[in-house]
Amino acid sequence: MSSEINARIRKAAEALKQFGYETVDVSAKEFYDYMTGEIFSDDPTTIRDVLGNDYIMIHELVEISELKKIGRKIDRHVIVETPRIPFYTTHFNAMETELKYALYKGDTTGPRSD
Repeated sequence: MSSEINARIRKAAEALKQFGYETVDVSAKEFYDYMTGEIFSDDPTTIRDVLGNDYIMIHELVEISELKKIGRKIDRHVIVETPRIPFYTTHFNAMETELKYALYKGDTTGPRSD
């Protein structure tokens, strides 16, 4: 799965770069730990769901990049150990970037249905 995650990270980072967002380096282990770690609430989204959806992949990669930019170590506890305001700020930045990506692609149906 590590090679699949790396390939999807590269693809998403290249897509983001096309419209001006620079990600930081994110390893497959960091991505996996982030996606399978502790969270605040129930979320039925699986890592397979994320890897299979360009929009969710963009969102999660931006979230991880934004967390790393503010100095957070990405592990299985980063979501619950990051103070809520900085975490929500990274989440909103990721949502905005995901929507910009949809507009960049000309997808007027919206990025996600959830």
